[in-house]
Amino acid sequence: MGNKMGINSRRRKQSVSSRKVSRPSPGSSFSLEEPQASEYSKDKRVDDIQQFYNHMRHLWQGCFSAHVEESLIRGSLVLDIGCGTGNWLKEMATEYKYSEFIGVDILPLPDDVNRLKNINFVQSDALEFLPFENNYFDYVRISNMSMCFPENEWGKLLNEMARVLKPGGYVEIEEPDLELYNRGPIADYLMSYFLESYAQYGINVKLYKRLELYLASTNQFTGVEWDHKTLSFSSLIDLTGVSLSEIMSYYFAGNLDLTSQLAGRMAVEERELKSMYNQMQNEMKSYDSKLHYYRFWGRKISM
Repeated sequence: MGNKMGINSRRRKQSVSSRKVSRPSPGSSFSLEEPQASEYSKDKRVDDIQQFYNHMRHLWQGCFSAHVEESLIRGSLVLDIGCGTGNWLKEMATEYKYSEFIGVDILPLPDDVNRLKNINFVQSDALEFLPFENNYFDYVRISNMSMCFPENEWGKLLNEMARVLKPGGYVEIEEPDLELYNRGPIADYLMSYFLESYAQYGINVKLYKRLELYLASTNQFTGVEWDHKTLSFSSLIDLTGVSLSEIMSYYFAGNLDLTSQLAGRMAVEERELKSMYNQMQNEMKSYDSKLHYYRFWGRKISM
């Protein structure tokens, strides 16, 4: 999954205006509890992210949808933009030993991933420039970065991806619809703030609706296809036992570096906000809340 790239490094000092939204009613079973953050270690978070990744891979029935299997077996040069904790890189590099994988992220790659011989890492901001030659990679992919990059940067980013991709190579994009469906009262309350914050940062929570258009606007891709899967949080929690509240707080609030700002905006203490995250997990399971994920892939036009 993508990591905290782009937005938080640029706009951390941007102020957030106040807004009033009704809190969950007493009937929603919300109560203020001390969050047990001390019990949730960094290692546990990494493990939960791995479990989340494994579940998503099972949901998609594979790590990719682009038609790259044969070239990966023979040996390809692959770029993963916003590689985050490196779960995708590690699995792919282990499976396709004749291929070379390069990850790009604004934060360092974990040591256990970087030790694999066919993985290299470049610490860089993809929104500034992809530090590679033209026509360099056989396969370029990006995932879970719609919550990190404002929509007005995606045209530039896709053109950069096309620039470093070889003619005949494949591009693949995996992004969610960031609006949570089947929300309970606590999730509905929190999401109203998340969605407004995304809008303030120029993030389109339904970017997936425009990705095919953005790919076409580069005039460099052909045969664009897409697929979609629905993530059920009740199944995710039952099958993996992940601390969903921590993953949600990391990927939703964490990607915008807004935990303290959200607390101020909502007129609550940070501990109350974190308590809401914790209680939201039970609510999302009982309501069977869902996210929709989309993949788009296409081939760069041959010269």
